[in-house]
Amino acid sequence: MKIQNYKATCFLYFIVIISVYFMEMSVIPLELAWAINKIFYLSLGLLFLQQAGKVKRIIKGSWLPLLFLFLYIVFYLSSVMVVQTEGISFGEIASKSFFYIVIFTVFCSLVYELDFKDLLFPFFIGTLIIIFLSLPPLFGYEYTYYSMDEGRLAARIAAIKSSLQATGFARYPGVYTNQNGFGLVLVVGLGISLALYCDYTLRSFKYNRFQLFFIIVAFISSLLFALITLSRASLLAVFIILSIFSYKTLKNKRVLVTVFIFTILSIVFLYLNKEILDLIFYRFTSQGTSSRDLIWNDAFDSISNNPFSGVGEFVHIRNDREYTAHNVYLQILANNGIFAGLFWILWAAFYLCSSVRIVFSKKMGRDLRALVLAALCVAILIHQLFENHVDSAIHVSTFCLMLSMTLSYYLYKNRAAIPSGDISTASKMLA
Repeated sequence: MKIQNYKATCFLYFIVIISVYFMEMSVIPLELAWAINKIFYLSLGLLFLQQAGKVKRIIKGSWLPLLFLFLYIVFYLSSVMVVQTEGISFGEIASKSFFYIVIFTVFCSLVYELDFKDLLFPFFIGTLIIIFLSLPPLFGYEYTYYSMDEGRLAARIAAIKSSLQATGFARYPGVYTNQNGFGLVLVVGLGISLALYCDYTLRSFKYNRFQLFFIIVAFISSLLFALITLSRASLLAVFIILSIFSYKTLKNKRVLVTVFIFTILSIVFLYLNKEILDLIFYRFTSQGTSSRDLIWNDAFDSISNNPFSGVGEFVHIRNDREYTAHNVYLQILANNGIFAGLFWILWAAFYLCSSVRIVFSKKMGRDLRALVLAALCVAILIHQLFENHVDSAIHVSTFCLMLSMTLSYYLYKNRAAIPSGDISTASKMLA
């Protein structure tokens, strides 16, 4: 790949990922969000067209998950034609069908084209932006929040103000209107910064001290902010990533010391904010499933009554409020039927099995990058047992899920051919 083409690919990829981060923030005015939305689709379209010529290599390397995803889209569109309400937009249909395969295909190609650092860099910058913008409210600055649903927005703003007045800023949502969405973005940030740190230990010549400093800042900030969200699914995902990483690095003294330092810092933070520790303990021991069991029972009933076509858009109504299934697997099954749901789950299960195999593999040597990405993939898929962010392709967590799926799989498959100094064909040619 020529240097100019490589830089153009990196630029388009960066714009796509950063645009997704900005599109999801609740503090972006609707007019600006509209403009960012158009930039995103234009950049993604150009990136897809640029990678479309590598279709043979993509199919050869990932034909089975691509088949699962294609069949999911076929049955999803069949469900839409049968039961979907007239009010659904084309954009919503596309985000749950065509864009899945577009984005997944792009990632299947980019793992061959871009360097490891360049693939993770946009997510890392997005994490730093989110953390930086989430600091002002902690010091008294009030954002203006935006949403098309004014009723729901008013309720969320009241909850945000209540959290900021609480001791320790409990259940803090950052620049979002929901702490669970903020928590998942922090899980992504923690996993990405940890993977970059592993890349630094393997290829320190590609980093400077300034970059290393911000990698550490992003990791610590993601961990601390995740604690004050009190999002149990996010805390569980953080625990999964750190547990897998610690399990595989017990014999590495340098990494073990780093993990020990971060553990001590977390204990000190919780000691100085005992109210947060008490609330975390309370939420895990006394708050049960936050009525998710009732929602899940309703979703199962919906699946039983509409097994093949689904209901179009499942919602659970209680006390005049609408709730999603809070489980992406049940949400897709209830929305679009067992066939669409089956193939989406098979697509996710393919990479879940691959990630578990990487976690227990002893063949990666001192290269821990695939391990962290596999742990991130597992963490997101388990997190989605309690939320349903990735039922749309246009979401930071979906992009990161596809990155962790494809890149960890690529690193594992090509472990014997990957030199310690680099991983990508493009970067080897540039050298």
